Amino acid sequence: MCGIAGLFDPAQQFDPRLRVQAGAAMAKALARRGPDGEGFFADRDMGLNLVHRRLAVIDLTHQADQPMRSPSGRFVMVFNGEIYNFRAIANDLLDDGIRLETNSDTRVLLSAIEHWGLHAALDKTIGMFAFALCDLEQRMVHLVRDRLGVKPLSYGRIQGVWAFASDLKALEAANELLGGPALGLCPQALAHYVTHGHVSDRGSIYEGFAKVQPGSIVSLSLVGSSAPEFYWRYDDVRAAAIPFQGSAREASDQLEAHLTRAIGLRLVADVPVGIFLSGGIDSSLIAALTAQLSDTPGGRKPQAFTVGFDDMGLNEAPMAAQVARHIGIAHTQIMVDAQTALDVVPELARVFDEPFADASAIPTYVIAAEARRHVTVALSGDGGDEGFGGYARHIMGANLDRRLRHVPRWAQWLAGTALDLLSPDFVDGLIQSGRAGLKPDLARRLNGGRIRGLARFLKSGLPVELYESLLRQWSDADQILRSAVPQKITSLPSAARLDTAMMAADMVGYLPGDVLVKVDRATMAHGLEAREPFLDHHLLAFAATLPPNMRIARSKGKRALAEILHRHVPPALVDRPKQGFSVPMDQWLRGPLRDWAQSLIAPASLDPLGIINGPRLRHVFAAHQSGRIDRQHQIWNALMLIDWIKSRKLG
Repeated sequence: MCGIAGLFDPAQQFDPRLRVQAGAAMAKALARRGPDGEGFFADRDMGLNLVHRRLAVIDLTHQADQPMRSPSGRFVMVFNGEIYNFRAIANDLLDDGIRLETNSDTRVLLSAIEHWGLHAALDKTIGMFAFALCDLEQRMVHLVRDRLGVKPLSYGRIQGVWAFASDLKALEAANELLGGPALGLCPQALAHYVTHGHVSDRGSIYEGFAKVQPGSIVSLSLVGSSAPEFYWRYDDVRAAAIPFQGSAREASDQLEAHLTRAIGLRLVADVPVGIFLSGGIDSSLIAALTAQLSDTPGGRKPQAFTVGFDDMGLNEAPMAAQVARHIGIAHTQIMVDAQTALDVVPELARVFDEPFADASAIPTYVIAAEARRHVTVALSGDGGDEGFGGYARHIMGANLDRRLRHVPRWAQWLAGTALDLLSPDFVDGLIQSGRAGLKPDLARRLNGGRIRGLARFLKSGLPVELYESLLRQWSDADQILRSAVPQKITSLPSAARLDTAMMAADMVGYLPGDVLVKVDRATMAHGLEAREPFLDHHLLAFAATLPPNMRIARSKGKRALAEILHRHVPPALVDRPKQGFSVPMDQWLRGPLRDWAQSLIAPASLDPLGIINGPRLRHVFAAHQSGRIDRQHQIWNALMLIDWIKSRKLG
């Protein structure tokens, strides 16, 4: 795991010495990603400068240092991530008469590319990665990203020079050294952030930059950049899936075998490995199977790490401790209280290179800091919800499918039309007045915007109307931005069931745009590598063949994973409502974070770009403070945007 960056100036517009200085600035910006060393490569004839910051995980010797050149000298690579099956690929190379002098996975991949070609080598990989492959012979740079988008890679032009990096902070540094104009915010990205709480994984907060899309290759040359060339797509995997023909028991056995294999590959490291354990199904299953894999002579069981909250209504730490005791692994609990939040909040705008409003970044950042004191690698359960129906919206989709199946279309339209007559503010008032009679989880999730989405879904029959409403924080960007670009709502992936379509949309949108951004930035801020076994692409391909009732049944998600977990952990320890990494932000904004929030939204200190509707935001904040309504997500969204703008000294 590392940080990579580079400049490609094929027209030789800049003095090579200035590019070297810019490269050094980029390396400094990436220092937290790679605390164990740095490396540089320059080719004056090609106008190429490469930067690498190293976090040593596999092959700790200097033989694995980067940038790395291929045996023939044609290719040079900077690589971020891990190829988990590099030993198997090395054996295939050996069968072809190619012997490697190092155990580095980067060396194996580079040799595989030179021997078989880029596409054939990528087909063999199991891993998470983002890398730049420089072809000195063809004078091209190929930017490549892993299948699910675990590792980030952004690119664009600065003063006509191609620039790419793991973090936008490195591109900001290069822009300053090369005398580029002030970076402007992309209106489409800004609107997406305000409504969804994160910048789309397809775009960039800065105008003129983009991200390499998951499973794709972007090639840079003197004449420009290629359109993304996809070597893997999740939608293609779903479309090619042949329904599993065996029994439910056989399906569970094969699923457990796939997951055990995926975990085993991700335990390969020359440094200590730990586990993020929430006590829920995903992380508990990973912990149980990891403990089983480690229960061999000479095996070392990894340590588990859990975040606990002073708000006991959201505290999963006691349950996680019980799971750890049952499977026999060491367990460390880190308590997050309001003061911890206060200490972390000022760091978030620095850690996240784009505005980011998922409040679970706070406990993720805290647990990563503690885990790094003990281990260099940590397994996480991310991807389990998207792949196996773990979110409340998936369960809602399954229930709606079942209940609407026999309701005439005209009746659905009538119901939707009636609901659509109610304004979101009116619905919010009704919900607030009846909050005491609602289950706490339902009270947190229900709001006027979501009811409006349900109404429009019933009227139009378009599932995307409902899906978008369930994800949105501000219903429309112009609710908070003074001038907002209208957002085009795209259709959901095709699927026979609403819940299946939502899961597929989450896998290609919410997962890389929110979840993986959170985990990558929070862990790499501490030089910790996170690995996600549920995102093994062979596991996902098998999961796509499973019948829907192995994902969602009887209003419960992840049924197949729960069944496997119950083979290793008593159901009483893990069967409870999903909480995830929720934090009591509603209370914190009314208490210890109130003064900080008020100082950010005060007229005298609101964002210098003048893009935020201050009176509207202050009205929403006052309503939240009164306790009449819960607006934590909208407020946190605006606060993170304002703080990010201020941290970048924009305007």
